[in-house]
Amino acid sequence: MKVYNFMRPDTELYEMKAIRKMPIITISLIIINVAVYIITSIDEGLLSISNEWLLRGGYIPLRLSNLNETYRLFTSMFMHADLLHIFFNMYFLYLFGRAVENTLGRLRFLCLYIGSGLAASIFHTALSIIQGTEAITIPAIGASGAISGVLGAYLLLFPRTSLTACWFFFYFPICFTVKAAYYLVFWFALQVIYGYAKIGAVAFFAHAGGFLGGMALLSLVINKERHSFLKLMISRKRLFDYIVYRFLEFKGLGAVKAILALLILALVASAGYVLSSSYGFSESIYALETYADYLQCAYGKCLPGSQIDFLVIDLRVKRALNTPIQDMIRVLLNRLDSAGYIYNTTLSNWHGIISWSGYVYVAKLPVILKLNMSAQYNNLGLLLYAHGQAETEILYCSNGVCKYSGVIAKYKEFEIDAEGPLPLRNLIQIPALISIVIGIYALYVVLRKDKELEIV
Repeated sequence: MKVYNFMRPDTELYEMKAIRKMPIITISLIIINVAVYIITSIDEGLLSISNEWLLRGGYIPLRLSNLNETYRLFTSMFMHADLLHIFFNMYFLYLFGRAVENTLGRLRFLCLYIGSGLAASIFHTALSIIQGTEAITIPAIGASGAISGVLGAYLLLFPRTSLTACWFFFYFPICFTVKAAYYLVFWFALQVIYGYAKIGAVAFFAHAGGFLGGMALLSLVINKERHSFLKLMISRKRLFDYIVYRFLEFKGLGAVKAILALLILALVASAGYVLSSSYGFSESIYALETYADYLQCAYGKCLPGSQIDFLVIDLRVKRALNTPIQDMIRVLLNRLDSAGYIYNTTLSNWHGIISWSGYVYVAKLPVILKLNMSAQYNNLGLLLYAHGQAETEILYCSNGVCKYSGVIAKYKEFEIDAEGPLPLRNLIQIPALISIVIGIYALYVVLRKDKELEIV
């Protein structure tokens, strides 16, 4: 069952000609995101991003240690996985971005948007270790982190506006109206809970980090004169409502403030835990970057393809931690691992040519492997570099049961390059420290400045 959420902010800002302006930055960001999606997905029929673009521009925490690849912090903000991903992101950006941009002004809004996206990447780097060491090699893409910052700013500016939301259960819409403060805090809580629960392949901690970044940045980038003017205009328009309902309406975040504060404290505590535990991180984690040019052959027909992917291994447990993208490279690395050519202490400091043909066992099934490669191993017996060709059969697995598929994978050329030991301590500590600072300042803004920042 898929659940889709459509919302319509019902705010009085758009009814006032004095402050109604074309949201140039919001529209421009949507155009740029759509253009980038077309470019990066055209090879896949516009249905999803190509694997090449994903690995080239996605944000990979592991790469943060390489200053030449810090561009990923920005490129990842404008890349999306598929049509639904970009549709809902742009939908939320348009709905909430207009009000925030009209409040802050164009340049200040752009600073908040980009800054929130960077905060999202920082939180993702710091807290991804909670979801497993392998998470540092998984590419993260999407404008969700930056848009989450816009939602955080909207929460503080317009907590009492009404949001009309429709949830589609199967084909039946259920619509309701709720205050922005309630809905957005509920949404934020889901991101935090899902992040701890390790649900799906979504970077939930990036969403939470962007949300905190938006709240923290709002008080720094806001134009006080413009904000005061908007607040005055709204208060005049609602003077009669205030007189009649002054005992019923809350000011600032009201009842949800305590819940929001607890959620922020949980994230700050998690970042603190990661920071303190980082001193004990092992230096036995390696990442294998693999490129493969291959053919998938079945019933006399062969389909060509090429991919790049990562495998993270932990020498303490002598096993692969994860292959984030389950593809042809996973098949190759699994076969090499089963044959004992990924990590083998008997091959310490060895280099040369490996020509081998025989059966390896995968899911308790014997699978043919033909291998010809040049290889080099370090003193631990870990494969440092390999280049060659291979041929094997692909298994079809469902519900834990595997069987022969009849598909043959012919690797015309593959190349494996190991990187490590990974400097996890250095990689995690600075983002964790920055996350703590952002979280504490966001908490201060929520507790002390919510009434000051509120417009509606």
